[in-house]
Amino acid sequence: MRAADENNSSDPYVKVKIKEKEKKEELFSVKTSVKKKNLNPVWNEQWIHELKNPAARLRITFDIYDKDNIGTDDYLGYCEVEIQSSWTHFGETLALPLYTSKSKKEKTSGTLSVLIDSLNRSTPKTDKAKKEKVKP
Repeated sequence: MRAADENNSSDPYVKVKIKEKEKKEELFSVKTSVKKKNLNPVWNEQWIHELKNPAARLRITFDIYDKDNIGTDDYLGYCEVEIQSSWTHFGETLALPLYTSKSKKEKTSGTLSVLIDSLNRSTPKTDKAKKEKVKP
């Protein structure tokens, strides 16, 4: 992550937003804690959000800022991921590259590692257990 402060550091935090891909309505948003003077922050925070339409295609956006005591916070970059019910990366840690601008898609230094999971997803282990319970 790039340094945004005069002391060659940053006080980063992330704004997380979930939207349906085809709609502009925000389904969920949250802000992480601020990690003071840290260019390699670890948030290790988790949230649970129930979706009204689990089959919807979702876009999860992560906007990273540097917290400033005076003036507006500095924009450090963003990354995003699109998911749907058939998405194959649930439960995996993904290293998403950071971009400086949503319009130009210019990469900046750093990645954001995220893990996205679904509480009602089907796995081979749970599918087998369901089949065994339904035996005639």
